[in-house]
Amino acid sequence: MSKNSRIKLFGWEEGMQKIKLTLLQKDEFNVPLDTAISNIDKLLNDEEVYLEFCDLEEALSFIEKAKNLGVSSITIM
Repeated sequence: MSKNSRIKLFGWEEGMQKIKLTLLQKDEFNVPLDTAISNIDKLLNDEEVYLEFCDLEEALSFIEKAKNLGVSSITIM
């Protein structure tokens, strides 16, 4: 299955729910656990994280959930 919707995550808010965000990536969007953990570490170090999704609807669903968990900036590419 090809991926065709890409998003960029950057920054985090105080109280970001790191474990829930890791599990969101892993359980709902099939990101490997080591990659999900690395993505959280990158956010905490003020690095950009890029994720690809199968479609725009899936990307929008992730964006809504990630913002609720404390990611401060998400851009659809």
